[in-house]
Amino acid sequence: MSHDHGLPPKSSVSRWFLTTNHKDIGVLYLITALFFLVFGGVLALLFRLELISSGADLLGSMGYNQAVSTHGLLMVFWFISPFAFGFANYLVPLQIGADDLAFPRLNALSYWLYLFSGILMGVSFFQGTTFAGGWTMYAPLNTPAYIPGEGLGATSVVLALIMFTAAVTLGSVNFLTTMYRMRAEGLRMRDIPIFSLSINLTVWMMLFAFAALLAALMILASDHILGTTYFQYSIDGTTMATDADNPGASLLWAHLFWFFGHPEVYIVFFPALGVMAECFQTFTGRRLVGRKWFIISMVLVALQSFVVWMHHMFLTGINLPIKTIFMATTIGISLPFDLMVFSLIYTMAKGRVRFTTPFLFSLGALILFIIGGITGVFLGAIVLDYQFRGTYWVVAHFHYVMVAGATALFGGLYYWYPKITGKMYNETLGKIQFGVYFLGFNLLYFPMFIAWETPRRVFVYPDGLQIWHSMATVGGFILGASFLLMFYNLFVSLWRGEDAGPNP
Repeated sequence: MSHDHGLPPKSSVSRWFLTTNHKDIGVLYLITALFFLVFGGVLALLFRLELISSGADLLGSMGYNQAVSTHGLLMVFWFISPFAFGFANYLVPLQIGADDLAFPRLNALSYWLYLFSGILMGVSFFQGTTFAGGWTMYAPLNTPAYIPGEGLGATSVVLALIMFTAAVTLGSVNFLTTMYRMRAEGLRMRDIPIFSLSINLTVWMMLFAFAALLAALMILASDHILGTTYFQYSIDGTTMATDADNPGASLLWAHLFWFFGHPEVYIVFFPALGVMAECFQTFTGRRLVGRKWFIISMVLVALQSFVVWMHHMFLTGINLPIKTIFMATTIGISLPFDLMVFSLIYTMAKGRVRFTTPFLFSLGALILFIIGGITGVFLGAIVLDYQFRGTYWVVAHFHYVMVAGATALFGGLYYWYPKITGKMYNETLGKIQFGVYFLGFNLLYFPMFIAWETPRRVFVYPDGLQIWHSMATVGGFILGASFLLMFYNLFVSLWRGEDAGPNP
C-alpha cells in the first residue's frame, strides 16, 4: 500500500462535484453515510422517547410508524453498506496495486445515484406521509390501498430504493472488474489483504441479492404508478392478500425481499470482518491465524447466504418439510462463522495486544456479534421461532448482529483516519468514546431480550415491561452522546491533530 496519505489540497467546490478519483469518492461516501447515520439516529431517539411509556403520546400512531420504518430503511440501505464502501473505494485500489477503479466515471455515477436516492428518501417526508409499513415493506401494507392519503411519499420511497439499487449494481460491476482485471501483476486473489477479499465476496453477493430486490421494487412501483395490483391481490387476482386462505401476494413479496434480505446481513458484515481482521493483525503483531480457513469460511457463508431466506417465513403456510430444510441451512451457516470467530480470538491470544481505539472497537464488535449469533440460533429453530418471531427478541438479535458490523466499521474509521486525513486523532478521547458507546449500546438493546414479549413495531406494551423500555431509552441517549464525542474528536483532529507519520 502506498504510504502517501492525507486529504487533497484545498480546492474549489466544483472539484468535489466533478471528481472521479477513487479516494475523493471514498471520502464522499463516508461523509454522506455519516449524515444518514445522524438522520436515522435522530428518528430512533424520537421513537425511543415514545416508548419510554406505553402509548402514542409524543409522535402519534402514524408518526411512530413513519419514524420506525424510515429509521430501518436509512440504517440498512443508506448508512451501513455505503459506509463500508467508502473504505472500499479508498483502499481497495491501493491494496491491490491499481491506479483507480476500472471505470472512474461509473464510480462517480454510483455515488451520485446513492446521494440523490437518499435525498429523495428525505423528500418523502414532505409529501403528505412517508412510508409507514416497516422497513421490510411487507405486502399488502406496501400497496396504495393500505397507505393513508395519496401515497406520494411512499411512492418516492420505492423510487429511491430503485435508484439506490441501480447505484449498488453499477458499483458491484466496477469493483469486480477492477479486482479481476487490474490487480498488480503476479498478485493472486487469495494473497490480497483480507479487507479487499471481504469486499470481493461482498460485491458478488450484492450483484445477485439486489437483483431480487430490484425485481420486487419494479413490480411494486408498477402497483404505485400504473395502478396494477400485483401485491394488493393474491396470485389468482381476485382475493385480497390478507385472506389467510390465499396469501399469494404476501408470500411473493416475502420470497423476493428475503432472498435479498438475508444475504444483506452478510453484505453488511463481511466488510466489518475485513476491518476486524486488519485491526487484529496490526494491533496484535501477528498474522491472522488460520488465514486460509478464514477465507474458505467466508466463501462458504457467501454461498450459503442464498439458501437460508425462508427462516424469516416460518410462520407462513409453507409446508413443514421445506421449513425443516431451511432450519438446517440456517443453523448450518453458523458453523463457518464459528471458525472465523475462533480465528480472531486465537490471533489475539497468541499476539501482543495493543488496546488502541481501533482494536477496542474491533474487539467490541466481536463480542456483540457472538451475542447476536447465539441469540439468533433460537430463531433458526422452527418451534422457538413460533414464539419469538415478531417480538423484541428479534429486534435485539438483529441489532446485535447489524450494529456489531457498524461497530467494526467505526473502528475502521479510526484505523484509517490518519491515512485518509494525514492527521492523528485524540487516542484518549477515542477510548472514552468506545466506553460510552459500548455501555450505551448494551443498555439500549440487552433489556430488549428481557422484555422480549413486547410486539415489535408496536408502541403499546404491558405496564410490567416499562422499566426495561425506560432503561433502553436511557441507553439510546448514551449511545447518541458517544457519537457526539466521535464527531468532535475527528473534526477537531482534522484541524488541530498531529501530522501522521509514514506508518500511522
